[in-house]
Amino acid sequence: MRAILLFILTLLLFGCTNNGPTRQSDILSDNIIKTVSERLNKKYGLKLIAIGGGEDKDGVWLLSAMYQRIDSKMTEIEEARKIILDCTEEFLNAANHDAEFRPYMQIYPFTPKNLEISILNYDENHREVHFPFISAFSINYGFISYKSLGPELKLPYAQKVTETYEEALERSRESSLKISQ
Repeated sequence: MRAILLFILTLLLFGCTNNGPTRQSDILSDNIIKTVSERLNKKYGLKLIAIGGGEDKDGVWLLSAMYQRIDSKMTEIEEARKIILDCTEEFLNAANHDAEFRPYMQIYPFTPKNLEISILNYDENHREVHFPFISAFSINYGFISYKSLGPELKLPYAQKVTETYEEALERSRESSLKISQ
């Protein structure tokens, strides 16, 4: 009995600790995400709620982050597009200009296809935002999605719009030109 207790105690003390990332690639990719997230929090009020990525024997191929955004101003698709494009650029600049991270990158330079960024919108009372406003928006492997929650649980999204990163850039440029004229 004593041997079993000693074994369990040893396992609990030494075998079940998790001090975070241990590989240098994990540490560097986490640092990039956290540094970019601090800037995005100041710019847009994005609170980092999840962090991740993708890596195999050939190196890191994906950076992933999820954010929560609480705002009294409801987000429409044009603003969501501006935010997700800016987030994408922030991540790409940080990853591609980090000399220490570069040897761990499977592909250089990273492109929007190497990112997963999700943003969940809530109103000032921390409630989900519903159609016609944007509830969630994201970039996943170069595709940007905008989703609006509907009133029913059976059909959770009243609206879902998807565009490529390039299409979003073009629409953003067109929108900027119309505003400046």
